[in-house]
Amino acid sequence: MSEQDNGTELSAEQEELLAELNASNEEELIKEFLSEELSQMAQNINEYSENIQELEAKQSSNSFISPTLNTLKNLNNNKLPNKDIACAKCKQAMWFKTEFELKCYCNNMATLTYDSSDSMEMIIFCDGKVDEKI
Repeated sequence: MSEQDNGTELSAEQEELLAELNASNEEELIKEFLSEELSQMAQNINEYSENIQELEAKQSSNSFISPTLNTLKNLNNNKLPNKDIACAKCKQAMWFKTEFELKCYCNNMATLTYDSSDSMEMIIFCDGKVDEKI
């Protein structure tokens, strides 16, 4: 038999019950700790998933290229802009090829932004992509 702090002796049965109680309390504490850890991990995974989705959305909008320009590029069309033009990667731009010319109409500015028959300045930067919801 062993003694408690207050000087009384515990029977073997009492010691066994005390050991079970301590083990039970430790088990509950471990369960609580693991539950909190799993909850935090799940929250982190959700946050990371949201961040990944945002990054993928940004990448897909940055990698967009006008289907018309892409087709003409594959056909080595000489009417293509000779510089990087902002409208080439903007979903607000409506590119179209007439029989002889290539043109671009901007839905945001409601104007022609590129005409291969005209020596107009090309738009290199534009805020139109900031408002894209498409």
